[in-house]
Amino acid sequence: LYSQKNYPEAQAQFEKALQMDPQQHFAINNLGQILLLNGDFAAASEKFEAALKLSPASPYYLNNRGRAKLELGDLEGAATDIRDALLY
Repeated sequence: LYSQKNYPEAQAQFEKALQMDPQQHFAINNLGQILLLNGDFAAASEKFEAALKLSPASPYYLNNRGRAKLELGDLEGAATDIRDALLY
């Protein structure tokens, strides 16, 4: 659904998956991606932060958090996250 850009349905499925297993960092990250696409940058950043707590070595989650920080105007934080993601 996510790859088909059916974001409302994908969001519902990711939320359902998290109800069954709140540790699914992949689902948390993808919820963040949907929030980012919808312009809810603060909520997206929170999701990416949560995904990173569960999978701290993910360059994808770091990059995504950097994108959210950029949208929130945190240029220094965005640069740090994106640089760190590139170093993996």
